[in-house]
Amino acid sequence: MLPLTPATTGIINRETLSLLPRGSFLVNVGRGLHVVEEDLLELLHSGHISAACLDVTATEPLPQDNKLWLAPNVTITPHIAAATILPLAAQQVARKIQALEQGQSITGVVDAALGY
Repeated sequence: MLPLTPATTGIINRETLSLLPRGSFLVNVGRGLHVVEEDLLELLHSGHISAACLDVTATEPLPQDNKLWLAPNVTITPHIAAATILPLAAQQVARKIQALEQGQSITGVVDAALGY
């Protein structure tokens, strides 16, 4: 699992997938744009990749006419990491605001230069 940045977009492609042993199984639960879907389909068809389970796709929701739906060795799952429990989330945000107001550091800060 990687953040989606210019450096990681398309990182799972024909070249990188071909480095895997024949018959490998791909699981992507990161970001859909990490995978070049046409390259994956080609390697699935050839048997180099035996199957794939995709929790994310380049376009979400995946259009009905996308070739991934027709691939018998592809399982597509809904991209639902977890349900947000609103009272707990609100408490977490409130605690972070209080910490920032008191000059304390907080976790989960995004570095805009890195993109994650």
